[in-house]
Amino acid sequence: MSIESRDYNLTEIRSAFPMGIEVKGEEGESIYLVEETLVSNVTCTGYVETVQGTLSVSWTNFSDAISIVDNCKNVERVIGSVI
Repeated sequence: MSIESRDYNLTEIRSAFPMGIEVKGEEGESIYLVEETLVSNVTCTGYVETVQGTLSVSWTNFSDAISIVDNCKNVERVIGSVI
């Protein structure tokens, strides 16, 4: 798992990663989820805009027992606890 602050806004991120999906977090925040394409079904990154910039959380799991959907759910959970 990694947590980073980004200088990009969500419009720029959507443009760079058009295959992502937008979901609503527990607090109603928009989270843009992207499956990283370097290695399929391994890493999900979520982006959320805050007043201080864009936060990204990535969750990677190489286990065949864990799906990309599970990785993305973990990203949503972490974002919800951080913001």
